[in-house]
Amino acid sequence: MRSWVTELDRTIRGYEAGGRQVTAALVHRDADDPDPDGAVAIALSNDLAPLGRAHPVVPVEEIEAWWFLFPDAVEAVRPSAWRDTIPRRARDVERIRNPKQELQRLTGRRKKARYEEAESPRVAEFVRQLGLRPQGSSASYHRFGAVARSLT
Repeated sequence: MRSWVTELDRTIRGYEAGGRQVTAALVHRDADDPDPDGAVAIALSNDLAPLGRAHPVVPVEEIEAWWFLFPDAVEAVRPSAWRDTIPRRARDVERIRNPKQELQRLTGRRKKARYEEAESPRVAEFVRQLGLRPQGSSASYHRFGAVARSLT
């Protein structure tokens, strides 16, 4: 991890030497397992502490767990194929085991238009464009929100 943090620091300094301002670096790492106390985020935060402006973004298991908080954004990626495929009930999405596989299972039922990881940025963009609020709960998403709010 140290060499990776050193490389990130070098990259930030390079951007700044080129006249660009770097306010923050968000470092994404999936927790890969349930992490109710945010231990993975805390460990990553400790590793990033020397940089001062790098912040952890650690979804539980996989970022796809967060997409269950925003069914409208997921379905907006492929509206005709994925309409009404994502449950709309308030729940703790951190309890979904293998969220990526579950999302692929739900979206793959129609027209063979199964969710793929490459669609994640589009889901995130629809969350922003549509101004959506989470439907359900997620401790890891709440931690991410706290990081985002600290940067504004």
